[in-house]
Amino acid sequence: MQMSKVTHIFIACFFFINLFSQSGQVLKIKSSNCSYNSKGATTNFATGFVYKENGRVVGIVTALHAVCGCSSISAEDNSGTDYYSLKILKADIDNDIALLTSSEIVSNFSSGLEFSNLNVSTLANKKVSMFAYPYGVELNIDTKDARIRETPSAMLKKFVKSDVEESLKQRGSPNINNYVLNLQLEITPGCSGAPIMYDNKVIGIANGGLDEGRTHVCWAIPTSNIQLTSVSKLEPTYSKLGKLNPNMLFILTCDIEEKESNKNYWKCEQDKNIRGIILPPTVFQDSAVYLDIGGMKGSSYSYDIIRNGNPGQPKVPEGFKGIHVLTYDTPEIEYGSSLSLYINDEGFLTVSSTFYDENGCIVGMIKENNFLINTDCQFTWNFDEKGLEIIDDQFHVNLLVDYVSGSNLEIRGIIGTPSGYFIITENSLRVLQKSDKNYKEQLEMYKKLIKPRFEYVGKDWFGKRVKN
Repeated sequence: MQMSKVTHIFIACFFFINLFSQSGQVLKIKSSNCSYNSKGATTNFATGFVYKENGRVVGIVTALHAVCGCSSISAEDNSGTDYYSLKILKADIDNDIALLTSSEIVSNFSSGLEFSNLNVSTLANKKVSMFAYPYGVELNIDTKDARIRETPSAMLKKFVKSDVEESLKQRGSPNINNYVLNLQLEITPGCSGAPIMYDNKVIGIANGGLDEGRTHVCWAIPTSNIQLTSVSKLEPTYSKLGKLNPNMLFILTCDIEEKESNKNYWKCEQDKNIRGIILPPTVFQDSAVYLDIGGMKGSSYSYDIIRNGNPGQPKVPEGFKGIHVLTYDTPEIEYGSSLSLYINDEGFLTVSSTFYDENGCIVGMIKENNFLINTDCQFTWNFDEKGLEIIDDQFHVNLLVDYVSGSNLEIRGIIGTPSGYFIITENSLRVLQKSDKNYKEQLEMYKKLIKPRFEYVGKDWFGKRVKN
């Protein structure tokens, strides 16, 4: 018997009403004054959800690594209401899970999400949804193609490289021998602690993903395995864990406390979109663009490769278009990209890059010339038809991509990775690691060597270059 159109509409409406109801119980988690941060003003972002146990709301569940060691923890719901003075009441160190609570949470929420006790081995290929605050920005409900893989669970150590495995062993949270949910999903920075929903209950809690989630190979902690214990009974292990920097393993999206800067002058929130570089047709007369990185004429790339990607590039995420110019392997990311170039549908050359602070937190991200995050307006930019430049609030050049002559495209700047920086000056390219001797002194020296090519002060400075 076929269902009527009215029945289909009713089911669809019920589904979306239910999603909307569940999303109201998902919160953005903000933690600061963390004992492991050298800068006390740094704030971590994650996701959490109101948790109901035995018929009553008991608190907020989130990822332990996002809040452990932090003395200031708050939550913000989708309407912008803040809930302050949250405390970690219970934790499961083995599974990297924390339960936060306050009288305000218990009194303001009459309903919450419940854990599922389903055996994950029965969930192969089941569709799931995730409610999260990717990059700490706005609530996102991911339901498209999200599912549990055919092998629904595997040991965590199967997902990570040997050096990450060793670091996780030392941290002890999460336990690398624990079984985790094997997901086809994009778990990006800021999504840690997000609920993975199946049949209206939380089947798993988002924990991590390869290449910041871009490969869609990600994992979650099965709720059926979680055992929450009072933190007072977890000492001294719990206190020791709070002193370890999670950014060495988990990429957190961070904010920097507002300071006197160029925020109002730059008006960066009003100017997020950057027009691309127009490469004249003559650039491809030899069917190639040459990248000048640090004064060295490097690889050449055809129009088709910059437009459609290079199938020969190793480890490139499926469906990626364009070219990765600067890549790195770190303990927390097997294959990361600090700079990518892509020719869009309008024929403009566009830039994608990620900017990190000294604690390994993402504080800025640009994707195809659109700033997705620019916390506290730390970055601004200038451009014309030939070049694009991004500087920080101290007028240091983070990234310059500039078409100069012939078929040469110059790349300069100080581009961050979770563990250091690519330093690209007029005549050199090097990698500066935070573990290097006199790292901070070297970094300051290189910042002074790279001078802006565009104007940033005075009247009508947009589109103007510094006069030689």
